[in-house]
Amino acid sequence: MSGFIVESASCGVDPGDVLDLRPSLAPGRKHWVALLRNGDLIRIDFATGSKERIADLDLKWKQDDPRVDLYLEPNGEFCAVVERHGQFGAVYELSTGRITFQLDRGDYFPRLSVFPVAFLTHAGRTRVVHGTSWNRLDVSDAETGKLLTARVDAQHDDRERYLDYFHGTLSVSPDGKWIADNGWIWHPSGIVRVWNVVDWLKSNPYESESGDSAREIGTFNQDCDVPFCWVGKAHLAIWGIGGNFKTTYAGLRVFDVTTGNLQMQISQADSPIEHVEANHERPPWFVWDKWLFDISPVRGTLVWDLESGERIGSDKALKPRRYHPVSRQLLDWNEEEFLLIQWQGR
Repeated sequence: MSGFIVESASCGVDPGDVLDLRPSLAPGRKHWVALLRNGDLIRIDFATGSKERIADLDLKWKQDDPRVDLYLEPNGEFCAVVERHGQFGAVYELSTGRITFQLDRGDYFPRLSVFPVAFLTHAGRTRVVHGTSWNRLDVSDAETGKLLTARVDAQHDDRERYLDYFHGTLSVSPDGKWIADNGWIWHPSGIVRVWNVVDWLKSNPYESESGDSAREIGTFNQDCDVPFCWVGKAHLAIWGIGGNFKTTYAGLRVFDVTTGNLQMQISQADSPIEHVEANHERPPWFVWDKWLFDISPVRGTLVWDLESGERIGSDKALKPRRYHPVSRQLLDWNEEEFLLIQWQGR
Protein backbone atom coordinates (compact mmCIF):
# COMPACT_ATOMS: atom_id res chain seq x y z
CA MET A 1 0.00 0.00 0.00
CA SER A 2 1.27 3.49 -0.86
CA GLY A 3 0.61 6.68 1.05
CA PHE A 4 1.94 9.23 3.51
CA ILE A 5 2.28 8.82 7.27
CA VAL A 6 2.31 12.14 9.12
CA GLU A 7 3.21 12.53 12.78
CA SER A 8 3.97 15.40 15.11
CA ALA A 9 7.50 15.36 16.56
CA SER A 10 9.24 17.08 19.46
CA CYS A 11 12.88 17.57 20.44
CA GLY A 12 12.99 20.25 23.11
CA VAL A 13 13.31 23.04 20.51
CA ASP A 14 10.59 25.63 19.99
CA PRO A 15 9.79 25.46 16.24
CA GLY A 16 8.98 29.17 16.32
CA ASP A 17 12.65 29.87 17.08
CA VAL A 18 13.93 28.04 13.99
CA LEU A 19 15.45 30.14 11.20
CA ASP A 20 16.33 27.10 9.11
CA LEU A 21 16.69 23.36 9.52
CA ARG A 22 18.68 20.88 7.42
CA PRO A 23 19.39 17.16 7.47
CA SER A 24 22.79 16.10 8.72
CA LEU A 25 24.89 15.01 5.75
CA ALA A 26 27.10 12.66 7.78
CA PRO A 27 26.87 9.08 6.42
CA GLY A 28 24.34 6.98 8.32
CA ARG A 29 23.21 9.75 10.64
CA LYS A 30 19.48 10.43 10.96
CA HIS A 31 19.63 13.65 12.94
CA TRP A 32 18.86 17.19 11.79
CA VAL A 33 20.64 20.50 12.38
CA ALA A 34 18.66 23.63 13.27
CA LEU A 35 19.75 27.26 13.26
CA LEU A 36 17.89 29.27 15.91
CA ARG A 37 17.18 32.98 16.02
CA ASN A 38 19.76 33.54 18.76
CA GLY A 39 22.52 31.98 16.63
CA ASP A 40 22.56 28.59 18.34
CA LEU A 41 23.23 25.67 16.01
CA ILE A 42 21.44 22.62 17.43
CA ARG A 43 21.67 18.92 16.55
CA ILE A 44 18.20 17.36 16.74
CA ASP A 45 17.24 13.71 16.99
CA PHE A 46 13.49 13.35 16.53
CA ALA A 47 13.69 9.59 17.16
CA THR A 48 14.82 10.14 20.75
CA GLY A 49 13.40 13.65 21.22
CA SER A 50 16.85 14.95 22.14
CA LYS A 51 18.91 17.98 21.21
CA GLU A 52 22.58 18.96 21.45
CA ARG A 53 24.18 22.37 21.00
CA ILE A 54 26.87 22.34 18.30
CA ALA A 55 27.98 25.97 18.18
CA ASP A 56 26.99 29.56 18.85
CA LEU A 57 27.12 31.46 15.55
CA ASP A 58 27.63 35.21 15.38
CA LEU A 59 24.86 36.57 13.13
CA LYS A 60 25.60 40.28 13.64
CA TRP A 61 26.40 40.64 9.92
CA LYS A 62 22.77 39.88 9.04
CA GLN A 63 20.92 42.89 7.60
CA ASP A 64 17.21 43.46 7.08
CA ASP A 65 16.32 40.20 5.32
CA PRO A 66 14.70 38.06 8.03
CA ARG A 67 14.92 34.88 5.93
CA VAL A 68 18.23 33.09 6.17
CA ASP A 69 19.37 29.77 4.72
CA LEU A 70 21.67 27.27 6.42
CA TYR A 71 24.03 25.11 4.35
CA LEU A 72 25.99 22.19 5.78
CA GLU A 73 29.01 20.42 4.32
CA PRO A 74 29.09 16.61 4.44
CA ASN A 75 32.03 16.23 6.85
CA GLY A 76 30.35 18.32 9.54
CA GLU A 77 33.28 20.74 9.84
CA PHE A 78 31.77 23.87 8.28
CA CYS A 79 28.48 25.55 7.54
CA ALA A 80 27.35 28.67 5.72
CA VAL A 81 24.53 31.02 6.68
CA VAL A 82 23.26 33.53 4.12
CA GLU A 83 20.46 36.02 3.66
CA ARG A 84 18.22 34.20 1.21
CA HIS A 85 17.43 37.33 -0.81
CA GLY A 86 20.05 39.60 0.68
CA GLN A 87 23.65 40.59 0.12
CA PHE A 88 25.57 39.01 2.99
CA GLY A 89 26.50 35.71 4.58
CA ALA A 90 29.30 33.92 6.42
CA VAL A 91 31.13 30.60 6.54
CA TYR A 92 31.69 29.08 10.00
CA GLU A 93 34.01 26.47 11.48
CA LEU A 94 31.72 24.34 13.63
CA SER A 95 34.31 23.16 16.15
CA THR A 96 34.88 26.75 17.30
CA GLY A 97 31.93 28.70 15.91
CA ARG A 98 34.36 31.21 14.36
CA ILE A 99 33.68 32.92 11.06
CA THR A 100 36.32 31.75 8.56
CA PHE A 101 35.31 34.36 5.99
CA GLN A 102 32.43 36.69 5.12
CA LEU A 103 30.26 36.39 2.02
CA ASP A 104 29.17 39.39 -0.03
CA ARG A 105 27.49 39.14 -3.45
CA GLY A 106 27.11 42.88 -4.02
CA ASP A 107 24.13 45.20 -3.87
CA TYR A 108 22.79 44.87 -7.42
CA PHE A 109 19.23 43.55 -6.97
CA PRO A 110 20.05 40.70 -4.54
CA ARG A 111 16.37 40.55 -3.56
CA LEU A 112 15.57 39.05 -6.97
CA SER A 113 17.54 35.82 -6.58
CA VAL A 114 18.45 33.23 -3.97
CA PHE A 115 21.94 33.71 -2.52
CA PRO A 116 24.18 31.27 -4.44
CA VAL A 117 26.30 29.08 -2.17
CA ALA A 118 27.33 25.40 -2.11
CA PHE A 119 30.03 23.18 -0.61
CA LEU A 120 32.20 20.74 -2.53
CA THR A 121 35.40 18.77 -2.00
CA HIS A 122 38.45 19.35 -4.17
CA ALA A 123 42.06 18.21 -3.67
CA GLY A 124 41.08 16.74 -0.31
CA ARG A 125 39.81 20.05 1.09
CA THR A 126 36.40 21.62 1.60
CA ARG A 127 35.64 24.43 -0.82
CA VAL A 128 32.79 26.94 -0.95
CA VAL A 129 31.19 28.11 -4.17
CA HIS A 130 29.64 31.53 -3.53
CA GLY A 131 28.35 34.61 -5.30
CA THR A 132 30.70 37.61 -5.32
CA SER A 133 28.60 39.71 -7.70
CA TRP A 134 25.21 39.35 -9.38
CA ASN A 135 26.85 37.66 -12.39
CA ARG A 136 29.97 36.13 -10.84
CA LEU A 137 30.69 33.04 -8.76
CA ASP A 138 33.94 32.18 -7.04
CA VAL A 139 35.39 29.23 -5.15
CA SER A 140 37.21 29.73 -1.84
CA ASP A 141 38.78 27.41 0.70
CA ALA A 142 36.33 26.90 3.56
CA GLU A 143 38.96 26.99 6.30
CA THR A 144 41.13 29.89 5.16
CA GLY A 145 38.88 31.83 2.80
CA LYS A 146 41.61 31.76 0.14
CA LEU A 147 40.25 32.61 -3.30
CA LEU A 148 40.81 29.80 -5.83
CA THR A 149 39.21 31.29 -8.96
CA ALA A 150 40.97 34.65 -9.28
CA ARG A 151 40.31 36.31 -12.63
CA VAL A 152 39.66 39.72 -14.15
CA ASP A 153 35.97 40.61 -14.42
CA ALA A 154 34.84 40.45 -18.03
CA GLN A 155 33.40 43.71 -19.35
CA HIS A 156 30.11 44.07 -21.18
CA ASP A 157 31.81 44.29 -24.57
CA ASP A 158 33.65 40.99 -24.02
CA ARG A 159 31.19 38.77 -25.86
CA GLU A 160 33.12 35.60 -25.10
CA ARG A 161 33.36 35.92 -21.32
CA TYR A 162 30.79 38.44 -20.13
CA LEU A 163 27.83 36.69 -18.48
CA ASP A 164 24.55 38.62 -18.43
CA TYR A 165 22.97 36.33 -15.85
CA PHE A 166 21.84 36.51 -12.22
CA HIS A 167 23.19 33.49 -10.35
CA GLY A 168 20.74 31.66 -8.07
CA THR A 169 20.33 28.38 -6.21
CA LEU A 170 23.35 26.09 -6.68
CA SER A 171 23.46 22.30 -6.57
CA VAL A 172 26.56 20.09 -6.85
CA SER A 173 26.17 16.71 -8.56
CA PRO A 174 26.43 13.55 -6.39
CA ASP A 175 29.93 12.80 -7.73
CA GLY A 176 31.07 16.40 -7.21
CA LYS A 177 31.94 16.95 -10.87
CA TRP A 178 29.16 19.28 -11.99
CA ILE A 179 27.37 22.38 -10.71
CA ALA A 180 23.82 23.33 -11.65
CA ASP A 181 22.87 27.00 -11.30
CA ASN A 182 19.22 28.05 -11.13
CA GLY A 183 19.43 31.71 -12.19
CA TRP A 184 17.75 34.14 -14.56
CA ILE A 185 18.13 37.01 -17.01
CA TRP A 186 16.15 40.22 -17.34
CA HIS A 187 12.63 39.59 -18.71
CA PRO A 188 12.45 37.87 -16.21
CA SER A 189 13.25 34.44 -17.60
CA GLY A 190 14.75 31.57 -15.67
CA ILE A 191 17.74 29.68 -17.04
CA VAL A 192 19.34 26.57 -15.54
CA ARG A 193 23.06 26.43 -16.40
CA VAL A 194 25.62 23.70 -15.73
CA TRP A 195 29.40 23.43 -15.94
CA ASN A 196 32.21 21.08 -14.91
CA VAL A 197 33.80 21.69 -11.50
CA VAL A 198 37.08 19.93 -12.33
CA ASP A 199 37.64 22.10 -15.41
CA TRP A 200 36.78 25.21 -13.41
CA LEU A 201 39.29 24.56 -10.64
CA LYS A 202 42.08 22.92 -12.61
CA SER A 203 42.26 24.66 -15.96
CA ASN A 204 39.90 27.58 -16.58
CA PRO A 205 38.79 30.15 -13.96
CA TYR A 206 36.26 31.41 -16.54
CA GLU A 207 34.63 27.97 -16.87
CA SER A 208 31.47 29.09 -15.06
CA GLU A 209 30.99 31.93 -17.55
CA SER A 210 32.24 30.70 -20.90
CA GLY A 211 33.99 27.35 -20.54
CA ASP A 212 33.61 24.46 -22.97
CA SER A 213 31.54 22.52 -20.43
CA ALA A 214 29.16 25.40 -19.62
CA ARG A 215 25.71 25.07 -21.17
CA GLU A 216 22.10 26.09 -20.69
CA ILE A 217 19.83 23.17 -19.81
CA GLY A 218 16.42 24.80 -19.46
CA THR A 219 14.87 28.19 -20.19
CA PHE A 220 11.57 29.42 -18.78
CA ASN A 221 9.29 32.32 -19.62
CA GLN A 222 8.57 34.46 -16.51
CA ASP A 223 9.61 31.67 -14.12
CA CYS A 224 12.69 31.88 -11.90
CA ASP A 225 14.23 29.40 -9.48
CA VAL A 226 12.07 26.52 -10.70
CA PRO A 227 12.35 23.17 -8.87
CA PHE A 228 15.33 21.06 -9.91
CA CYS A 229 17.46 18.27 -8.47
CA TRP A 230 20.04 15.67 -9.44
CA VAL A 231 18.63 12.23 -10.26
CA GLY A 232 22.00 10.61 -10.92
CA LYS A 233 25.65 11.55 -11.34
CA ALA A 234 25.03 13.49 -14.54
CA HIS A 235 21.25 13.71 -14.86
CA LEU A 236 19.24 16.72 -13.76
CA ALA A 237 15.46 16.85 -13.33
CA ILE A 238 13.86 20.27 -13.93
CA TRP A 239 10.25 21.38 -13.49
CA GLY A 240 8.38 22.82 -16.46
CA ILE A 241 7.92 21.95 -20.11
CA GLY A 242 8.70 24.67 -22.59
CA GLY A 243 11.98 26.14 -23.71
CA ASN A 244 13.26 29.04 -25.78
CA PHE A 245 11.47 31.34 -23.33
CA LYS A 246 8.05 30.17 -24.46
CA THR A 247 5.11 29.48 -22.14
CA THR A 248 6.02 27.00 -19.45
CA TYR A 249 3.60 24.10 -18.97
CA ALA A 250 3.27 21.88 -15.92
CA GLY A 251 5.57 18.86 -16.13
CA LEU A 252 9.16 17.83 -15.66
CA ARG A 253 12.13 16.98 -17.82
CA VAL A 254 15.36 15.07 -17.21
CA PHE A 255 18.56 16.14 -18.99
CA ASP A 256 22.02 14.62 -19.41
CA VAL A 257 24.24 17.53 -18.35
CA THR A 258 27.29 16.17 -20.18
CA THR A 259 25.53 16.67 -23.51
CA GLY A 260 22.53 18.84 -22.71
CA ASN A 261 20.27 16.24 -24.30
CA LEU A 262 16.73 15.65 -23.06
CA GLN A 263 16.39 12.12 -21.62
CA MET A 264 12.73 12.05 -20.62
CA GLN A 265 9.69 14.27 -20.25
CA ILE A 266 6.57 13.88 -18.10
CA SER A 267 3.53 16.05 -18.69
CA GLN A 268 1.37 17.10 -15.74
CA ALA A 269 -1.65 18.19 -17.74
CA ASP A 270 -3.93 17.87 -14.71
CA SER A 271 -1.71 20.09 -12.51
CA PRO A 272 -2.23 23.85 -12.19
CA ILE A 273 0.26 26.19 -13.86
CA GLU A 274 2.36 27.78 -11.13
CA HIS A 275 4.57 30.70 -11.99
CA VAL A 276 7.67 30.62 -9.83
CA GLU A 277 9.27 33.80 -8.55
CA ALA A 278 12.77 33.99 -7.12
CA ASN A 279 11.56 35.64 -3.90
CA HIS A 280 8.74 33.20 -3.18
CA GLU A 281 8.22 32.76 0.58
CA ARG A 282 7.74 28.98 0.27
CA PRO A 283 9.25 28.09 -3.12
CA PRO A 284 8.48 24.77 -4.80
CA TRP A 285 11.28 22.21 -4.83
CA PHE A 286 12.33 18.72 -5.94
CA VAL A 287 14.14 15.96 -4.07
CA TRP A 288 14.99 12.48 -5.35
CA ASP A 289 16.01 9.16 -3.85
CA LYS A 290 14.21 6.16 -5.32
CA TRP A 291 11.31 8.42 -6.28
CA LEU A 292 11.09 12.07 -7.21
CA PHE A 293 9.18 14.22 -4.70
CA ASP A 294 7.65 17.29 -6.34
CA ILE A 295 6.66 19.73 -3.58
CA SER A 296 4.81 22.99 -4.04
CA PRO A 297 2.57 25.43 -2.13
CA VAL A 298 0.07 25.09 -4.99
CA ARG A 299 0.31 21.40 -5.94
CA GLY A 300 1.12 19.98 -2.51
CA THR A 301 3.34 16.88 -2.74
CA LEU A 302 3.48 14.64 -5.80
CA VAL A 303 5.54 11.45 -6.03
CA TRP A 304 6.93 10.28 -9.38
CA ASP A 305 8.47 7.01 -10.49
CA LEU A 306 11.02 8.15 -13.06
CA GLU A 307 11.52 4.66 -14.46
CA SER A 308 7.91 4.35 -15.55
CA GLY A 309 7.04 8.05 -15.74
CA GLU A 310 4.05 7.34 -13.53
CA ARG A 311 2.75 9.49 -10.70
CA ILE A 312 2.43 7.09 -7.79
CA GLY A 313 1.27 9.39 -5.01
CA SER A 314 -0.07 12.82 -4.17
CA ASP A 315 -1.35 14.86 -1.24
CA LYS A 316 -2.31 18.46 -1.83
CA ALA A 317 -2.29 19.26 1.90
CA LEU A 318 1.36 18.29 2.45
CA LYS A 319 3.93 21.02 1.75
CA PRO A 320 7.12 20.02 3.58
CA ARG A 321 10.34 22.06 3.51
CA ARG A 322 13.16 19.50 3.89
CA TYR A 323 14.03 15.85 3.24
CA HIS A 324 16.42 13.53 5.10
CA PRO A 325 18.20 11.06 2.78
CA VAL A 326 18.98 8.57 5.56
CA SER A 327 15.67 8.37 7.43
CA ARG A 328 13.86 9.11 4.12
CA GLN A 329 11.54 11.47 5.93
CA LEU A 330 10.15 14.81 4.83
CA LEU A 331 9.93 17.58 7.41
CA ASP A 332 7.72 20.61 7.85
CA TRP A 333 7.38 23.04 10.72
CA ASN A 334 5.40 26.09 11.72
CA GLU A 335 5.30 28.29 14.83
CA GLU A 336 3.81 25.49 16.90
CA GLU A 337 5.03 22.06 15.78
CA PHE A 338 7.33 19.89 13.70
CA LEU A 339 5.77 17.39 11.31
CA LEU A 340 7.60 14.27 10.10
CA ILE A 341 6.24 12.82 6.87
CA GLN A 342 7.08 9.33 5.64
CA TRP A 343 6.21 8.06 2.18
CA GLN A 344 5.19 4.41 2.21
CA GLY A 345 6.08 3.55 -1.36
CA ARG A 346 5.32 0.46 -3.24
